[in-house]
Amino acid sequence: MQYMDDKKKQLKTGFLDPLMISQARYKEVARRHGEEYKDLDDAEFEKAVKQNQRKKMKVMAAYIGRAMYNHVQHGKDLIIAPHHFK
Repeated sequence: MQYMDDKKKQLKTGFLDPLMISQARYKEVARRHGEEYKDLDDAEFEKAVKQNQRKKMKVMAAYIGRAMYNHVQHGKDLIIAPHHFK
């Protein structure tokens, strides 16, 4: 549903920030030559990348929860989460 459609239907709509919930936000391209990864072997490198992704996903989940709670508290009838995943 587009922004103008819910205006016509008289719905109070809340939108989540697409930059906060995008795949690029939590899927990092880990470079082996980065400062925090340069002294790790392959197994430790993979483990460190997965831990970093989990942390970022927890931050994203917390944002979604807070945003939904705030939208409901402000009386929104509809919450839209525009996103783009591959």
